[in-house]
Amino acid sequence: MKFEDYYTKQFEHDLRKFYATMPEGMRKHFPRSPESYSISMNFLVEPDLALKVIPLEDRPNFAVCLYFTALVDQAMHYHFQNSYEKFRRLTNYPKLTGACPGACMYMAHPTIALKCTNLFNSDPSEYINSRTETVERSQAILNPIVEEGIVYFLKDFPDFLRKYFPEIGEPESFAHRVFRQDYIIR
Repeated sequence: MKFEDYYTKQFEHDLRKFYATMPEGMRKHFPRSPESYSISMNFLVEPDLALKVIPLEDRPNFAVCLYFTALVDQAMHYHFQNSYEKFRRLTNYPKLTGACPGACMYMAHPTIALKCTNLFNSDPSEYINSRTETVERSQAILNPIVEEGIVYFLKDFPDFLRKYFPEIGEPESFAHRVFRQDYIIR
């Protein structure tokens, strides 16, 4: 399935299924934004946790969608704090956090979705121990999807900003700064 089709037609449904399988106390677990959903990297690595509801064939698109939603959320929070609360209510994008226990108190870089989503249903210890091979396999699968996502968001995000945040000037320029970053998975 193409990225745009997955993002616009399937991602929200899959994300709701993903949240529903998380323990209730872990769904809104980020202390700095307790009203927002949060996803600890544990739930992306462990195939027997919430990730099990995302079919293997959809996991690459799911991971890339998480990457872009976290990237947009963090960019809006950083650059437009006065508009962020409205943005958060409109999108309800999840916060990506480090692993529990402990690191789930900290916001993770958006690439955590690309680096940690277990695309292959690997045993978590095997997945982590063979990190170099896993990253190379993941990169080969994810990079073309990320490129599709960049094309989509360079068009869609400025339209979204114009519609809901007309006070933000030059939305195309902002989108280019956000989506033309180096996203290499390491």
